[in-house]
Amino acid sequence: MEIIKYINPYFPNEDRYKCTIGTSTLFGNLREVEEWREDQILNEEKYLLHDEVTRKATASFYETLTYKGD
Repeated sequence: MEIIKYINPYFPNEDRYKCTIGTSTLFGNLREVEEWREDQILNEEKYLLHDEVTRKATASFYETLTYKGD
């Protein structure tokens, strides 16, 4: 959950940062990354619920999948 300075080889003169929380990662300038991290922390319950719903929907999709490939 820490913010790390990231060197983008395509834009070496720009200060870029990244932060990873769970399976989500954001790259951007320091202000954007700080705001995103704060939002992730304040709304953790909402994001955990979203992840759970996504897992259930994915599991349901694969349970009903009838396509077996070519």
